Amino acid sequence: MYKRILVPLDQSQRAEAILPHVEEMARCNQATVVLLHVLELRSLAYEYYGIQPEMDQLLVAQMTQSARSYLDACKHKLAAQGIAVKTRLVNGPVVESIIQTAGEEGADLIAMSTHGRSGLSRALHGSIAAGILHQSSLPVLLIRSLEHRPAVRADDERIAAQEVTHAGTPT
Repeated sequence: MYKRILVPLDQSQRAEAILPHVEEMARCNQATVVLLHVLELRSLAYEYYGIQPEMDQLLVAQMTQSARSYLDACKHKLAAQGIAVKTRLVNGPVVESIIQTAGEEGADLIAMSTHGRSGLSRALHGSIAAGILHQSSLPVLLIRSLEHRPAVRADDERIAAQEVTHAGTPT
């Protein structure tokens, strides 16, 4: 069914949560996976870090090398499973770059993880997934990452176990 699957990655474990799903889909459909990393070089260098232009070339080179190394490592993991993989590294606004690359690559599915944010956090930070859903004409597979769920402490587990144990006990 799907022959070319575009997978946007951002060097986070959260984003990589989609990879086992994509691996299975690619294997079943004999599809090619296109791993994409989008750099927003201008906004990172100037808006967030306030870096002077003369320092910018070094930062860009470091970020580009880091992204290429990351994509290569992901590519090798999938290729070791017998999956055809291609990587792309582009610069630009994230949502627009993902949609444009999907078109250039002839993708018939965009597969990605979400932050799992809601409410004010989503409003303040925006949502790449929501932007893709609203602007892309392609099918989109979204997997909600569990990375941001609060950790359960040992005390919480013990209390929860006691509540379950005593819940059915007559008083």
